[in-house]
Amino acid sequence: MYSSFSLELSWSICLQMFNDNILKINVKRCVRLAVRLRKKYQYKSLKGGSE
Repeated sequence: MYSSFSLELSWSICLQMFNDNILKINVKRCVRLAVRLRKKYQYKSLKGGSE
């Protein structure tokens, strides 16, 4: 009884940690993409404005 409960508890903790890591990775990727796009469009607007 106790062993299955502790196994279930540790499994849920592992799943939660896994989900948190996935979320962090997705947020990092999203932020990187946003920064890259912003730089790209800033460069284009600066280049376009100077011509």
